[in-house]
Amino acid sequence: LVGKPQPIRQHAAFALGQIGEQAGGFVEAVADLLSDAVQSVRLAAASALRSMGKPALPYLATCYAVQLSDPEVEARMEAIIGIRALGSSAAECVPEVAATMVRKGEGRRIVEAAKETLVRLGKYALPGLRELLQHEEVFMRIAAARAIRELGPAVPVEALKLVAAVMLGDPDVQVRLACSRTLGALGVEWWGP
Repeated sequence: LVGKPQPIRQHAAFALGQIGEQAGGFVEAVADLLSDAVQSVRLAAASALRSMGKPALPYLATCYAVQLSDPEVEARMEAIIGIRALGSSAAECVPEVAATMVRKGEGRRIVEAAKETLVRLGKYALPGLRELLQHEEVFMRIAAARAIRELGPAVPVEALKLVAAVMLGDPDVQVRLACSRTLGALGVEWWGP
């Protein structure tokens, strides 16, 4: 499909998505279209992959993680919705979804969708969020604390202990504040050493 005119690429992706799982032999060709220069082609490819079922599963999480950095809002939204639909299979996308929540200039609609996705991933999001709490980039640590807050009361004690440790020891005041707010929102009043 790469190298064909834009309308053909877009319509082919759409048609293969309509066929669904039976078009499994074309999954790689459709996945290649996620990096197309034309937004409508990228969106059609993402939608098609979701419709292609099991044959597309090995490609979807990676494709959506890449798509989260797309310059077009609708492509990023499509990726967030796709990750949410994948559930536990998309746990590897947690860092990218969390980063979306704090990306400078990101719209409220995308941020809210990212939060909802992390909440729906629930316990499957926690390993990635724990890792992000210790990320070298300040904005990623803040995103992790906010995302854990969004998970609500189901957050395991081990994760809360890590948030408390980061709150007590992080060199950045904004990270400590985000951790403090997370613990407060989850009903944790005090954590001693």
